[in-house]
Amino acid sequence: MGTSRNVTVANGERGGTSGTSLQMTLRAESDSVGEARRAVSGFAGEHGADADDVALAVSEGVSNAVIHAFRDREPGRIDVRALVDGDRVVVSIADDGVGVSPNPQSPGLGLGLALIGSLSEGVELRRTPGHGTTLVMRFPRET
Repeated sequence: MGTSRNVTVANGERGGTSGTSLQMTLRAESDSVGEARRAVSGFAGEHGADADDVALAVSEGVSNAVIHAFRDREPGRIDVRALVDGDRVVVSIADDGVGVSPNPQSPGLGLGLALIGSLSEGVELRRTPGHGTTLVMRFPRET
């Protein structure tokens, strides 16, 4: 599937106009974690959010999708989006995997979502049966 990245800029300007967005479609593989982290933290930093907080949260979110979403099946797709929404940068990470469920064979400590919650202003986890999971995170902007 490879990687594709589109950057859509509202009104032809950078600088935080509401609606400015970044969209990426990635394969669910470990190399995608760093690619998403770099792109989204760069976007967030350009638009007034804390790039370090965003980088760590995106790493956790994409890692969770890579590790957990495709158990017992071939790796699928991860869609990553970042959007300027008024005084926030909203980041979503969506997979087309099996959804959220406990994984006793997980290599981690199970603290990823708690960490994401501590780094962001708000976090939401949506599960759509048969269509995977979407993680939505909101980060404040300094305007």
